[in-house]
Amino acid sequence: MKTFVKTLAMIVVALFYRVKISGMENIKQNESYLLCANHTSIMDMVFLQSKFKRWIYWMAKIELFKKPIIAKLLRKLGAFPVDRGKADFSALRTAIKILKEGKICGVFPEGTRKNQHVGEILKPKSGAAFLAYHAKAKILPVYISPNHHPFSSVNIVIGTPFSITKQKDEVNGNHAALKENAQYIMDRIYSLKESIV
Repeated sequence: MKTFVKTLAMIVVALFYRVKISGMENIKQNESYLLCANHTSIMDMVFLQSKFKRWIYWMAKIELFKKPIIAKLLRKLGAFPVDRGKADFSALRTAIKILKEGKICGVFPEGTRKNQHVGEILKPKSGAAFLAYHAKAKILPVYISPNHHPFSSVNIVIGTPFSITKQKDEVNGNHAALKENAQYIMDRIYSLKESIV
């Protein structure tokens, strides 16, 4: 089923978009990664799933799974729900299990899509930083250009993996430290925009 879904995604992307991706050399075949990307369209998951050689398991907000058709599509794309309104330990356990098995788990730290064309800025959620720290996972930063109209050009830049490390004055689970690390992740993601030529 994964092969079918990936092939279908590749066909859709090839027919309707011109996607240029760089930085694939930063992905090692047998290493686990917490893929963290900016988010402007539901197509983000399709673009990355079609272009990555490895399968991505996506953590997506539970609200998207309320519509049966969309929920089915998301699950086919490798997504599983997370309830952002509470400490969703079930979703966290699923994500940690994926990472411990040497796979790629994808998240959008901003938590929801935003309109980059009007300069909308969203503060990142702390979940990605929390997950990366407790799973001891390398973060794979990815920037996706916001132009997702059919037949448009889309640029994807994959950055160098990095880790969230405990600071000297950080208490495990400290909220302020998580917020600081979450912002650091987003800064690393948006710095990749400068690599687009």
